Amino acid sequence: MKKYYRTDLACESFLPEKSKNGVITNLFSINGIDVIKTVIENEFGEKLTKRKIGTYLTVYSGRAWLFNDYEKQKIAHVVAENLKSLLSLIEAPPKNILIVGLGNRFITADALGALCIDKLTATRHLKYENKKSNNPFKYEISLIAPGVSGQTGIESYEIVNNIATVVKANCIIVIDSLASRSMDRLCTTIQISNTGIYPGSGIGNIKKEISKSTTGVDVLSIGIPTVIDSSSLICSALKAMEIKKMPKELKELLNNGKGCFVSLKDTDVIIESMSEIISSAISIAFSNNNLQ
Repeated sequence: MKKYYRTDLACESFLPEKSKNGVITNLFSINGIDVIKTVIENEFGEKLTKRKIGTYLTVYSGRAWLFNDYEKQKIAHVVAENLKSLLSLIEAPPKNILIVGLGNRFITADALGALCIDKLTATRHLKYENKKSNNPFKYEISLIAPGVSGQTGIESYEIVNNIATVVKANCIIVIDSLASRSMDRLCTTIQISNTGIYPGSGIGNIKKEISKSTTGVDVLSIGIPTVIDSSSLICSALKAMEIKKMPKELKELLNNGKGCFVSLKDTDVIIESMSEIISSAISIAFSNNNLQ
């Protein structure tokens, strides 16, 4: 049944008992919030997980949209700490950051990236507006929400790569909606990685990757699973019922090309709330007192 599962989360991409070589996992806690660190070390790990070599940090935020402002800020600080830990792995500390909000803002479950961009503040232009005064911001932040190719006719990679070249970015941070294979993780986990991203991969609409190998600069990604494939729901139900062999009729149904993606009924409220947490985390990570 494995081939019917679809996920963007590294922590869902393998069985821990089979990860002795190529994959290292570590569960820890920051301020009472659980984080699982998954490190794909080599080609064997890539084959095992179908994920690129690199580090993946999964923050268990819980149903954060129901939390008060204090609890949300607590999560934002944990996300910021993990983001900074990946930024610290970059050989030359980045100063010129391009932040990209992927997705279609007119589709609720895909609007996370664009909503985050709306809540962030660009600072790169300040050095040009008044050259006589010192820029109070330590980092040059550029922001873009490029939409999707169905809206623009242009691949996200093409837009991001060209803008990164123009603004001379030495780090790109990409924010996107993801897919999960588990209802328990839907909108309750935040994944941060330093491996870049394949836009649309979670729903099978894979575009050219945005990564260091394609852009020439380090690419970090931040994502929240907002949808689950209907086939993953069915397989999870079979697993819960301890049915190991899928009935032939069900296989034919799953292979008929009529699958769908499901999101939570309160997705509009959830995405708005989670975008506040992500944007706040990024602002915290790039405040003047961080990343010295």
